[in-house]
Amino acid sequence: MSLTFDHETLGQRVLFGSGLAAENLAAEVKRLHAHNVMVVVGEFELPMAKEVAANIDVKVWHSNVVMHVPIETAEEARQVATENDIDVVVSIGGGSTTGLAKAIAMTTALPIIAVPTT
Repeated sequence: MSLTFDHETLGQRVLFGSGLAAENLAAEVKRLHAHNVMVVVGEFELPMAKEVAANIDVKVWHSNVVMHVPIETAEEARQVATENDIDVVVSIGGGSTTGLAKAIAMTTALPIIAVPTT
C-alpha cells in the first residue's frame, strides 16, 4: 500500500508520495509559472538532484551549501538569484540546503519548492 496526499495551508503546500518527487517538482514549477529556476543542492546530493529535476529547465545549479548558512554564503546565493532573474528557488537536500533557500527567500520574496532528503 502506498501513501499519497496533498495538504495545503496558508503559505504552504505539501505533496507527499513515494517515487513522485520529479513529477511533483515539475508540476509545482508549472503551477507557479516559473521560468528561471535556481536549484540549491549540496555536492553530495547533486546526482540525485539531477534526477529529481530532470523534468524542469534549471537556469542555475547552486551548490555552495554550508552548514548553519553563514551570512556570506546567503549573500552570495541571493546575488546569484538576483543576477539570473530567478523566479523560484528549489532546494533539494537536508537542513543546510533548505536553510540556504530560506535565506535567499528572506530578502528576495522568492517562492521556495523544497524537496527534503532527510
